[in-house]
Amino acid sequence: QRRADLTVTAFGIRPPTAPLPDWIDYHLAPGRAQLAGLYDRAKVFLQPSWYEGFGFTAVEAMASGSALVTTDNGGSDDYAEHGRTALVVSPGDVTAMTDAMDALLGDPDRRRALAEELTGNHEGPIQSVTSFCAFNPGRDGSARERGVAPNGGSRPSRPRRPSRSRRRTPCP
Repeated sequence: QRRADLTVTAFGIRPPTAPLPDWIDYHLAPGRAQLAGLYDRAKVFLQPSWYEGFGFTAVEAMASGSALVTTDNGGSDDYAEHGRTALVVSPGDVTAMTDAMDALLGDPDRRRALAEELTGNHEGPIQSVTSFCAFNPGRDGSARERGVAPNGGSRPSRPRRPSRSRRRTPCP
């Protein structure tokens, strides 16, 4: 382990298939409020998928202000541009993913720059993340605005340009 002070938080909808080391804090099927808290505390979000349809968790983490390290998994092409909005490595390359995460944790300015790339007025892939978070279709298919209230519950919110602060409200 390169960083003795590293805390790893993981989550999923199924229990781990093998025992995890003590330094990994695993959350099984976290609710919205808990998930918002996990995203809010993350400096770097790892998406190590071999294949991804779109990668909602990565988008939610980016919208919350986490820097993204992801694989070139097909689905993240819409929002993860290597060196601009994320660090992108080959699927299955554990060393490259570890090196990318370590580089971001060792360079807070670079990590913040990647995380804050979403805060401006952008076109293309970056806009897709902010647009997705501002207008998330409702269950009935109608386009409606969504937000996360301080208590973790949903409430309508006005679309606005995100602040320059590192932490932003995650997508619900």
